Amino acid sequence: MNKKLLSGSFWLSFGSVFSRALGVLYLIPWLAMMGSKENINAAQALFNSTYNIYAIFLSLGMAGFPSAIARKVAMYNGKNEFTNSKKIFKLGLGLMCISGLLCALILYVTAPIFAKNSPVVSQRDSVIAIRSMVPAIAILPAMSVIRGWFQGNQDLKPFGISQLWEQIFRVIFILTSSYILIYIFHTGYVIAVYASVFAAFAGPWLVIYT
Repeated sequence: MNKKLLSGSFWLSFGSVFSRALGVLYLIPWLAMMGSKENINAAQALFNSTYNIYAIFLSLGMAGFPSAIARKVAMYNGKNEFTNSKKIFKLGLGLMCISGLLCALILYVTAPIFAKNSPVVSQRDSVIAIRSMVPAIAILPAMSVIRGWFQGNQDLKPFGISQLWEQIFRVIFILTSSYILIYIFHTGYVIAVYASVFAAFAGPWLVIYT
């Protein structure tokens, strides 16, 4: 058990540190693809304002449930009540699916309101970017419960590895899609930003698929 915990703690720490480092490093080539200084500033403003709204809705969608699920699962497992731990996991998964879909719907409907108050020049661009986050908001709360299940079972390795692969897939998707859209299809930086924010969904989905 101690070996399992140590291995899990290592992967959780490594996944967290590597993900944060990768989340900073990819910005160098990504911003370089945007072109002029004006395009870089505009792309950053659109990307950052969209992610700020996304972070708020993601927090609302989860509402601390994954940690609560982890504690409950650990408690029932400690009492050898494994049937109850599975029941609480299924209940949490169902609630998070509903919560994710509800928050995704609210985000889609309220996107024009947020776009109107964002620092982005084009309200239309902001609305599309925000709505590109809707699929991610829909699935991530449910994914967080699955991670909470592993955490409650004191198996942190899948948590750390999934976090690591999610970030790797996300960065690959961002850089690849931006390159293709800008240099092959010549769509401009705005469309590349749409694809980049959509990567918040593409990363987790690729982890599930693989």
